[in-house]
Amino acid sequence: MSGWVLGRHWRKATNEQKDQFARAFQGLLVRTYAQALLDYSDQSIEFLASRKRDEGDVTVRAEINQGSGPAIPIAYEVSRVDGRWLVHDIAVNGVSLVINYRSSFNQVIQRSGLDGLIKRLKDHNSKQVAS
Repeated sequence: MSGWVLGRHWRKATNEQKDQFARAFQGLLVRTYAQALLDYSDQSIEFLASRKRDEGDVTVRAEINQGSGPAIPIAYEVSRVDGRWLVHDIAVNGVSLVINYRSSFNQVIQRSGLDGLIKRLKDHNSKQVAS
């Protein structure tokens, strides 16, 4: 997912930058979505029929049923790599996590470079741990 989020910047990054970004991005995702999951209560998740796209690539579809209001559609884009299923994108209500982060991260990279983005993510993650 890290490579997809950075797009062309990933191809230019050093191995150290790739590793640092991947760890910082993972921290951001875990903290962001763990908190979002804690905010949910009394909702149910219904998994719908999956769609096979290519060899080893599958879209896993689900809906969060809120009780009141319409269900929220979620699509997980997963690939089978070395015997493991890896999620490389999540779309909530049709909005791709990869495209959303790519757009905002690209703006930071344009202003501060890839090292600036990595620092910003690490700082954000540190603040989240402290609070």
